Amino acid sequence: MAQFRVSTPALGYSAASISAALADFDARVSQVSAVVNGVVGNSWDGEAAAAFGGGWQLWLQSAATTRAALADIALRLNLAEGSYETLEAQLTSQTRTSTIAVGDIRSGGRS
Repeated sequence: MAQFRVSTPALGYSAASISAALADFDARVSQVSAVVNGVVGNSWDGEAAAAFGGGWQLWLQSAATTRAALADIALRLNLAEGSYETLEAQLTSQTRTSTIAVGDIRSGGRS
C-alpha cells in the first residue's frame, strides 16, 4: 500500500501561491488584451490583422482554459487543507479524551 505525507499548512500556502499567480495571470492577460485591442481593428487593418485576430481569439481561449485549471487547482488545495484540518482536529480531540484504567497504571501494565 502506498503511503504519503501531507503538510496541511503547505496545502494552504500552495493554494495561496497559485491564487496569487492567477491574479498576476489575469492582470497580464488584461494588459496584453488592451494593447492588442488598441492595435487590431484600430491602427491595423487588412488580411494580416484579421489572421492575427483569429489567432488572438484562440490564444484567449487557451488562456481561459489555463485560468480555469489554475483556479480549480487552488480550490482543490483549499478543500484538501480544510479536510486535513478537520481530520487533525478530530484526531487531536480523540487523543485528549483517551481513558486509562487506574489499575493498569499501578500494576505497571500487569494484571
